[in-house]
Amino acid sequence: GDVDHRDSLIALLKKYNVKSLKNIIITHPHADHMGGFYALIKAGIPIGHVYDNGMEAGTSVYKTYLKNITTKKIPHSALYKSMTVDLGQGAQFIVYAPEQGKYIKDNKGQPDPNDNSIVGKLVFGKFSMLFTGDASRAEENKLIKEENTKLSSRVLKVGHHGSAGSSQKDFLRSVRPESAVFSVGLHNDYGHPTSQALQRLAAENIMVYRTDTQGTIRIHTDGNTWNITTER
Repeated sequence: GDVDHRDSLIALLKKYNVKSLKNIIITHPHADHMGGFYALIKAGIPIGHVYDNGMEAGTSVYKTYLKNITTKKIPHSALYKSMTVDLGQGAQFIVYAPEQGKYIKDNKGQPDPNDNSIVGKLVFGKFSMLFTGDASRAEENKLIKEENTKLSSRVLKVGHHGSAGSSQKDFLRSVRPESAVFSVGLHNDYGHPTSQALQRLAAENIMVYRTDTQGTIRIHTDGNTWNITTER
């Protein structure tokens, strides 16, 4: 989450009695995806391992992140395509992107942080959920081409907060989710989620959950069944 949501993050962890974190996956080095990390350090929550997409940034949020994992000697590595993180108890996180040494470039020829987000699937028994960071059209196209039906998941965390370039029809048909979750701020300046993304999900009859209108979204599974509950 973002810098503004640090207090909320700690409050939620306390609510669910989370005393330590085995793994943290930061999809890419933008403040709204790594800004909350400092709150975990400040709260003294033990962290087993931190994963990111291997991209650096010149921002103060990124520099603080790097300084803290170095100072606290937290094991740290990058995740790339074909890697798997063992989450314990039979749960795994299978990584589909980015591809090491083959970052997707923006129109200026620079690696694009959004379209090199870590994209991976959490698999636990019969449950699966695809996490997409801020993936948009370019990364989705690469995933469709290279992974196609491997992306198939019960739940989709919608890419890039529901931007117009995310959740293309062909991508949704590769993933084939029953439900989709938008992580998005209320009355945000970007107009997310866009009508285009919402319409594409509706056309595929995918049940939509949104943090801007429904608050905190909790997904609970034992590997056989799962349920999704909302704050409001």
